[in-house]
Amino acid sequence: MIDALATIGDETNSSDQSRVLLCQAEAIFRSADKSVSDPNDRDDMQARYRRLIRTASPIGTGSSPAPSGGTT
Repeated sequence: MIDALATIGDETNSSDQSRVLLCQAEAIFRSADKSVSDPNDRDDMQARYRRLIRTASPIGTGSSPAPSGGTT
């Protein structure tokens, strides 16, 4: 799902679209963080999430919300 959002993120052209995308990504990340028990899989999910937030940050801000409740 995170990879699909990254593909969608490539097509976003407004900060509102980016914010919605990042909100969905955070919800997916939080759910996966709770349900995925293998540490390597969790690390992979976190890396994918971080890549997404770097590429889909709201236009003009250069930042995005950090996942709340996740491992770092």
